[in-house]
This record gives sequence, C-alpha cells and structure tokens, in this order.
Amino acid sequence: MHISRNEPSGYFLATNGGIGMNFAHRCAHGSPALSLHLYDERDFPPKDIAILLYSCLAPQLFGAALAHMELAGGPETADEFVREMFEARDRAREALSAHLAERRAPDAPCCEAGARTRGREHTCSRSTDSPS
Repeated sequence: MHISRNEPSGYFLATNGGIGMNFAHRCAHGSPALSLHLYDERDFPPKDIAILLYSCLAPQLFGAALAHMELAGGPETADEFVREMFEARDRAREALSAHLAERRAPDAPCCEAGARTRGREHTCSRSTDSPS
C-alpha cells in the first residue's frame, strides 16, 4: 500500500453498497477477497461496480484512510469513524447470522430459483418433480 499522489482516471461515487467474501480469489497468503458491490444511485438507472479487495490489504487501506481523516478533521473524526464501523459490524453480524441460520434450516430452498418459485423451478440439479 502506498500513499496515492496521482489523480485517478475516473471517479465512482458510492451512495450505497454491500459486501461479501469471494473465496475464488485469494491472496498469496490464502485469504479470500472481500467483494464490495458499490452503487451510485444518483441517476437512473443506477450504476454499479464490483471491486475485489484482498482481505489482507483492507486493514492497510482503512488504516491509511483513518490517518487522512485524522489529519483533515482531527482525532475525533477518526474515532467516530471507528465507533461507527464497529456498530455496523455488530449489526451486520446479527443480520448475517440470521441469514445463515435461515439457509441452514431443514426446509430451506436448495437454490435461488427454488426459493423464488417455491420449489417449482430449479437452477440446481434437482428436477421439478423432486421435493424442495
């Protein structure tokens, strides 16, 4: 990671987003990538972009972002960011835990199509004659 001194070739202003893990793309240490799905909803249709970020690089980038925030707005600005980050982590952990528990339930659908059609259609190997 280095301090960026150059202007980027373009900007994407993220007004909303989501995050997940991408286990298909791993760093040299074997850690999975973070998959950031960012949206710019200022126009219609909204623009979106997916960015894969090695999870071992994320602390360096966020640490550098904190340094910038602290120097620009004072230590309180960086401290507030960290507090909000941990609050968001706690909310996300609860939501993700509930989602994973629902997916592991015995009557959980086997695939996205099965969930949307209540078992009438499947994108997995099950046929429509199989119980979902």
